Amino acid sequence: MTREILFSGVVSGICASVLYSIAILLIRVLFFAPKILISEEVLKKTETSEERTSEYLSVKVVNKSRSNAVNIDYALYYCEKHKNGVNNIIDLKTRRDKFPVLDNYCRKNTDYATRFSFYIPENFDMSKENVELLFKIVVTQSFSNRTKCFVKRYTKNELREKGFFETGKSLIITDC
Repeated sequence: MTREILFSGVVSGICASVLYSIAILLIRVLFFAPKILISEEVLKKTETSEERTSEYLSVKVVNKSRSNAVNIDYALYYCEKHKNGVNNIIDLKTRRDKFPVLDNYCRKNTDYATRFSFYIPENFDMSKENVELLFKIVVTQSFSNRTKCFVKRYTKNELREKGFFETGKSLIITDC
């Protein structure tokens, strides 16, 4: 009788530990992982000043996490694929320094959304079939210290020449 009681206690303790570990893991994965939305289209804009005219590409990112996104590293690559398997990849220069923090999602302000802009290189031609843009963003959630990489590919069909991004969490480009 004593062995049966001891055995059932050990088995129930192991089962409780496993269930507790799974529950904690699910809570951490579902609620404390970085959640980033990236626009489905990239916007090509032209900025004219008295000195010069510059063109740039803009990608909108929204932080849907419950805490701030920190240690943000992002890049936009211009990729040209050739038939022989060799790819030309150009890292596009950003219009501003690296972005330190993206606030958590809330209804009071729109600091959880931003537009990342990149200068267009001289040999930029998205009309070709073998050309695509690759946007990469790596963020760390401040509460759980989890890091996640998000990647979005854009072809010539996802390039918009006119318009602007809507404010807030919307990723839609509206026409002027």
